[in-house]
Amino acid sequence: MPIKVELESVLLDRGMMLTQLQKKVGLTLANLSILKTGKGKAIRFSTLEKICEVLDCQPGDILRYEGKTSGRKHPGRPEADHAIAEPAPIPKSAGRPGRKPTPIVPLKMKPVEMPRPDPLEDKMEPELPLSPIWPAEK
Repeated sequence: MPIKVELESVLLDRGMMLTQLQKKVGLTLANLSILKTGKGKAIRFSTLEKICEVLDCQPGDILRYEGKTSGRKHPGRPEADHAIAEPAPIPKSAGRPGRKPTPIVPLKMKPVEMPRPDPLEDKMEPELPLSPIWPAEK
């Protein structure tokens, strides 16, 4: 793993044992031992905050990155002397490589004749539904 835990060296500098740190931080001795040996996969910020508070140090004193570096400078750090590059423009044929984009053609719509309501239809009495209780009149 490219992130190394330097907890043991910070404990030695402070003259503190792991059991003393465990009592002050409130973690189990097993979890602190896993962290100290570098076998841990993750650490909560709240845990890191407690450890740094007790040891009076910064997270960078405990954690160190040992991965491959590309040699480029990182924005936001004091040694950065370059601006953040703008994203590359998207090519016009990015949607479907090797094909021309389909042109957008407006649809030609024909007017539709809507039926007009019959003016006499509203004045007619509606038919009442037949009730099963009363026989139909003829």
